[in-house]
Amino acid sequence: MHSRNRKQNIDKTSRVGFTRPLMFLLCAGLALGCGGSGGGQTTEIPPPAQNLQVTLVEAGTGFALPVHVTHAGDGSGRLFVVEQAGVIRIIRNGRLLARPFLDVRSRVISGGEMGLLSVAFHPQYASNGRFFVNYTANSDSLRTVIAEYRVSDAPDVAGRAERVLLEIAQPYRNHNGGLNLFGPDGMLYIGMGDGGSGGDPHNNGQRLDTLLGKLLRLDVNGEAPYGVPRDNPFVVWGSPQVGRDILYADDFGRAVVAMLEAAHTKFDVFNIGSGRVTTVREVAELALRAAGHEPAKIVYDAASPTTVVHRMLDCAKARDLLGWTPETTPAEGIRRTVAWWRDNKDTWQR
Repeated sequence: MHSRNRKQNIDKTSRVGFTRPLMFLLCAGLALGCGGSGGGQTTEIPPPAQNLQVTLVEAGTGFALPVHVTHAGDGSGRLFVVEQAGVIRIIRNGRLLARPFLDVRSRVISGGEMGLLSVAFHPQYASNGRFFVNYTANSDSLRTVIAEYRVSDAPDVAGRAERVLLEIAQPYRNHNGGLNLFGPDGMLYIGMGDGGSGGDPHNNGQRLDTLLGKLLRLDVNGEAPYGVPRDNPFVVWGSPQVGRDILYADDFGRAVVAMLEAAHTKFDVFNIGSGRVTTVREVAELALRAAGHEPAKIVYDAASPTTVVHRMLDCAKARDLLGWTPETTPAEGIRRTVAWWRDNKDTWQR
């Protein structure tokens, strides 16, 4: 699900209240197909002509710290300009509309590399009116918020209701990332910065236990608040051929009780396993199948510490001395564990 992202650049030389023209690069004599965040049909782009000239054309003025411009893919020809403080403005027929399309300044902390950073319109925006914003908030703690809004009955004004999809804690006030974009596959892509400071001091760009420094891919067309696309890659630490011996928690508990009741206090219960060597690949596939991700794309990180071959566990000692044998197969144990997690994840605490 994760990969590195390229953070969106924000002009650090600008000052609050400073207005500037919004400029676009237009290629003279070359017809360009615009995919944009609206997810419309892609036009094949011809090879660049020789002696191609590029000209800046002013598209509008009067903006305060514009950081992103896009279209809705609805055929209206409107341009939507994101202002860092928390406002989205509309250019229609070359004219800047006085009323903002969206104003969420009360929710946004702005300045430096923080603020309302982008908007992505759903590929079916013309019929469902859905769009997704990416902003920095600091009401309780500094964090990135990915939220959905919908257009109101007035096509140039968004509704006020917000549905938060995702919140990601930010350790510093820079490197927030910020680009939301729909891909040609209809999935929402979110570029996350590494969390800030300088030189990525927490190594977020290389770690798999954080969403910072990643490119996220979400399915916003199904379950709420979002779904994980089934073809997102799952990264598994370890080589798929390395063997393990796993034991279901209930069987482990039975082994401990049997050891204590037999007063064999010298037994090392942690040497007790199911007696069946299972590869890392089998464990990963069993877990994903139990969670409903089948088929799933699995990427193995063979350079991680779990590739070290640990001593294989064995139930022979417990069977010979205690008469103990495991009752649950690895596959059934994983299935029960996943089922337990689904039933208890909202109330369970570490």
